[in-house]
Amino acid sequence: MSHERIQREGWAEEYVRRRLAPEDSAAFEEHYFGCDRCFAEVQEMERFVAGMMDAGRRGLFNRELDPRPVSARWLLPAFLFAISALVLLAVGLGYMLLIRLPNSEARLQTALAETHHMEAQLAELNGRASSEAVPQANVPVVILTADRSASEPPDRLTITKQTTEALLWIDIPPQPAGTQFQLTIRGAGSFSKTIGGLERNENGALAASIPVSDLADGTYIVRLYPAQAPGAMIAEYRMTVSRK
Repeated sequence: MSHERIQREGWAEEYVRRRLAPEDSAAFEEHYFGCDRCFAEVQEMERFVAGMMDAGRRGLFNRELDPRPVSARWLLPAFLFAISALVLLAVGLGYMLLIRLPNSEARLQTALAETHHMEAQLAELNGRASSEAVPQANVPVVILTADRSASEPPDRLTITKQTTEALLWIDIPPQPAGTQFQLTIRGAGSFSKTIGGLERNENGALAASIPVSDLADGTYIVRLYPAQAPGAMIAEYRMTVSRK
């Protein structure tokens, strides 16, 4: 009895179903007790046949299937829910792409521009602070007097390329003790500069420094006011600035 013949002719199933002739059954038993594969096949077939017989005894094969079609009423709500979710998703994506992201990008560009502007201003201030921190020799001084007539030339301030600061020495008419003063400097065009918080020194005059970078060559009108009443002018001075 060859293994190939047993597999080809399905003897394992025939043996379990008791369909083999006695001599074939005896020959198969002699074979499968020594063949692990056939022995396992016989065991599996016996379990299958036993299960089928048990199902038959319990009448499982006699039950009729329910002929009623499966209800499809749940399909419509599920479909509507899916459509609603897709619409909401599309609206959300449209809002992000068309409104939220462009606005965020515009705000980012504005913030970057403001940051660059502030960095430039800071660098300029740092440069001025560095130049102002260096002691300067031969600071140019102009003495402003208010008793000059219109026919007399203005007080002259001469500055050089190395000059960074100039000193204004201002003679003032008699004023009550403790008076504080405010000085305005106006030049050609729209130039205007105000210096406040001035007080008389021990010589009875006012002294104030000014960056020469603020002064172009030309004539300036300098007016003195009391800080408490900036509308009441005390004195007027004329000053001319030139570089050499």
